[in-house]
Amino acid sequence: MANSLPIEIQAEIIKHLPIKSLIRCTLLSKLFSSIIKSSSFVTEHSVRHNQQHYLIAHLKKIISSLTLRIELITSPDTTVYARSKLYVSIIDNDTFPQNKSPITVPEFIKRFEPGQSYGFCSSQGLLCLFEDAVVEKKCIIWNPSIRRCIVIPIPDASATVVGFGVCPDSSDIKLVKIREYDNSATSNSVNWEAEVYTVSSGIWKTVRSDKPHESVSLNSDQVAINGIIYFSANDYSSRMNGYPKNLIITFDLTSDKIGEVQLPDSLALVSGVLYLSRRMESLAVIHDYEEGEQRVCDVWMMKHGVRNSYEKLFTFRAPKDSDDRVLGFRKNGDPILLRSGPSKGDKIEVYNPSSEQFTDLEVFGSGDCIEAVIVDSLAETLHLIDLSNTILINDDNKVDVDNEKDAANDNDDHDDDDDDATTAASVLMDMFQAK
Repeated sequence: MANSLPIEIQAEIIKHLPIKSLIRCTLLSKLFSSIIKSSSFVTEHSVRHNQQHYLIAHLKKIISSLTLRIELITSPDTTVYARSKLYVSIIDNDTFPQNKSPITVPEFIKRFEPGQSYGFCSSQGLLCLFEDAVVEKKCIIWNPSIRRCIVIPIPDASATVVGFGVCPDSSDIKLVKIREYDNSATSNSVNWEAEVYTVSSGIWKTVRSDKPHESVSLNSDQVAINGIIYFSANDYSSRMNGYPKNLIITFDLTSDKIGEVQLPDSLALVSGVLYLSRRMESLAVIHDYEEGEQRVCDVWMMKHGVRNSYEKLFTFRAPKDSDDRVLGFRKNGDPILLRSGPSKGDKIEVYNPSSEQFTDLEVFGSGDCIEAVIVDSLAETLHLIDLSNTILINDDNKVDVDNEKDAANDNDDHDDDDDDATTAASVLMDMFQAK
């Protein structure tokens, strides 16, 4: 019976399969491989399939023993110390936080030069790392679910802010590069040049880049939600006690247009630090400040996705002599905090605002000294399945990053499609019944 299934029925069945089974399906036939790697299939699978959610933690810590893979870094005064870089995945379901495991990291990410600074953001299951090298800035887009990454050099990257996101309608993976340059003799007057790179076309194009105000300057802090990239920004024409006004600049991944979101006065005209995050697929604004000798964190969220409408969710007050801060949020909306202090070392814990209880994720050893940590919530996705691991040099040239052959992506030794389709139907039914 399985052998007689029309290919249209088989294609409909595989839309319900999990990611790992779909990777196997790409090996069954050229036809299946073509269907699964199409942008329409990737988009529909992301929308209709209940993907597994997980947290991914990027940890960079200074260690005293060399039991892990380390990098030796020599500073100008010849002091030598060891850093360990780890990526940990934690399944975000009823077992949380017990089901955790290290992540296989692509070779190019391992070869990042030590000492470079990084940006880190995500969109629709993809992670984007910005490598701020001295000679050339690069962007690494990585899908941990299927172990794919691409590396995109960013030309003319001086004085630029680079954003990343996936268009929900077309599944186009995009970078936006906004460059600021002086427009007059005054430092508060700058113009923008905006360019957009689409991975599917491999081309940078200039887009309209009208600024809300001449005195607005972008920050690198960003988050992509539902097809919009949100950047934190400052308006230097409006100040309170010497601090510039806070606001948010947006980039629409569908229309390629720049916009503006105003913040309430309780966020726009405050001291301290504002940074953006994603909470339950809505924009969260985190206000981090000091009140006397205590560190305080207010968490606000955009109401129902309506711009210029915010509500304050809760306030977290760190214990005395602690340097706690919010890193991100679980799928259920609970905040994830980095808790650090001279007496207890560093920990990543989940905070329940209702019970005011903490849950240690146990990703650090006792007494670990953390140099940097980033936590993000992801869902499994097929994005990048149509690409091998490559460095995109220019519009016409691609260079492989990894030497090892990826069977799921590079296997072209298929038999005749008609025979494969029959075999595929049998294997497909077995997988679906075992699902």
